[in-house]
Amino acid sequence: MVRILVTACPVFVGAVLSGLAALGLWRRNDASHRYLLAFMLVATLFQVSHFLFFNQVRCLVPVADTAFSFTLPALFVFYYYYIDSLTTTGRRTWAGWLSLLPSVVCLVMVGALYLAMGPEDTDAFVDGLYGAETAFRGLLAWQWLAHKMVIVVFILQIVPVVWITLKRIRSYNDCVSKQYSDTDDKIVEQVFPPLFFIFFVFIVALTCLFVSKFVFVHNNGIIYSVSIAFSLLLLLIGDHALERRFSFLDMAREEAQEEVQQPAAELQVDETVLRKRVVHAIKTEKLFLQPNLKISDLARHLHTNRSYIYNVVNVEMGISFAELVNRERVAFAVELMRQQPSLLLADVAVRSGFSSNVSFYRNFKKYQNCSPKEFQQQLNPDS
Repeated sequence: MVRILVTACPVFVGAVLSGLAALGLWRRNDASHRYLLAFMLVATLFQVSHFLFFNQVRCLVPVADTAFSFTLPALFVFYYYYIDSLTTTGRRTWAGWLSLLPSVVCLVMVGALYLAMGPEDTDAFVDGLYGAETAFRGLLAWQWLAHKMVIVVFILQIVPVVWITLKRIRSYNDCVSKQYSDTDDKIVEQVFPPLFFIFFVFIVALTCLFVSKFVFVHNNGIIYSVSIAFSLLLLLIGDHALERRFSFLDMAREEAQEEVQQPAAELQVDETVLRKRVVHAIKTEKLFLQPNLKISDLARHLHTNRSYIYNVVNVEMGISFAELVNRERVAFAVELMRQQPSLLLADVAVRSGFSSNVSFYRNFKKYQNCSPKEFQQQLNPDS
């Protein structure tokens, strides 16, 4: 009974998150919501196959095994597709779908072998999966080899998929920080560090599965660990994904609208003079106090082209627009706290130009190496 409940947990989590992803797609039909729904459905099907296998629903093991052969290698490929749709235009050519080819090959290979095997051979193979190691022959030996190949394909895929995904995230976050001062609701948080342990458990379980399904299916500790770890994995991904309201396409749309409204490009621009004007506007005129300040706002304030400002700040000055603005905000907050040590931190955040307390705390910690609360306590040691 405990095994049924624990192994059903990730199925339930995946089904609920799939429903929420479908609702999000209905509200906003774009590539990121479509790929999020696809990922959640694949993850749910993956866990359904595990549920059937772990609970020894023998009549459905061939179907579960066939589904497993596709969903295991396809799982993180679809997650990459989701991240790619957030951080790029999301348009996928036929070449972009080739990363799913190994998953399709595994599906066809395992499914075709089950179809070719007769009822007796299928029953014998399923008995071998649940029993001790058996010397399979003929089609059964090929099916056993096909199962090993599925796990090998997954292990070979996971490193490049994770690496490319991280690269996409870093590139997108860098692009956001060059155009917006308030990035907390726009960047893609790198949730991989807190998920390291979950991935570790997952890989260990797959290693056990590769060595022997007999060891895996009769070890409740491994089964429970994998089920709980995968439930947490889906919850963490879902919590981050379902709250998102911004992507690369939104940034591209804003840029296109601003291109129409901005002044015509000047024939020649003195970058030294423009740099001084930028510094004067940010530091002297305190433009950084404007919440949600964008690089296009600075361009309009200086009556010049956005491209020139972008180049001066992000290239010539050698820092991102977000860093330029938020350093000044933090410096202003520090001075404000020194002048009024008893001021509420929420008021300090608002008066310093931060759009949220989260942004205030994150940037303060980043540039002052301590939290606002700790800094305030240093100013008021007796409080």
